[in-house]
Order: sequence, then structure tokens, then C-alpha cells
Amino acid sequence: MIDDEGSDPPCDLDPERVFSVNPEYVSAAFDDQVVLAHLNHGKTISLSATAGMILDLLDGCRTTAEIREQLQSVDPASSQDLDDTLRYLLQHGALDVTHQAADPAGDVS
Repeated sequence: MIDDEGSDPPCDLDPERVFSVNPEYVSAAFDDQVVLAHLNHGKTISLSATAGMILDLLDGCRTTAEIREQLQSVDPASSQDLDDTLRYLLQHGALDVTHQAADPAGDVS
């Protein structure tokens, strides 16, 4: 997938990386697709139903490895869908990146 400038952005899909949806985007489901819309710019991103399911798992708490494991329990072929969806959403600025999983207790080490 190529961005508007014609080059792929760097992307690290480290298994311990945690992603969440950029709060400047809102989503809505329509039949077999999900649409993300940027609140300030009006930019829209159309996603497949599978990518929409992945979007729901990007809660800022689960690591990429945990999401992959959950998806594989439903559909073993979904691993490539996860990588493609993460790259696409990162390319369009629709994800925020955290380097470590969030601590459920709220402790900062």
C-alpha cells in the first residue's frame, strides 16, 4: 500500500507493540464494511469487515501478539490481514502507537 506521496512509511509490527485508534477518528459499520472518518479533516477510510473486526481489537491494551492469537483462534488465515490492516491504518494516521502493553493496575515502572 502506497501513501499519497508514493512511498511506504516505516512500520514496526513488533509483537509486543500496542496500538489504539487515533481519537481524532470515529468509526461506523455499514453492512460488510467499516468507515473511519477524521473529525477535523473529514478524511474517510473504508475497511473490510475483517479489518473492522481488527479495529475493534485495537484497544490500547492488547499487544499485536495477543490480537494475532485471538484472530487465529477464529480464522487461521487472518494473520496476514492483521499485518496489512495495521500497515494501512498506520499509513493513514488512524492509529496511535504505544511501545509497551498498558499496565491494568495503572502502575508506571
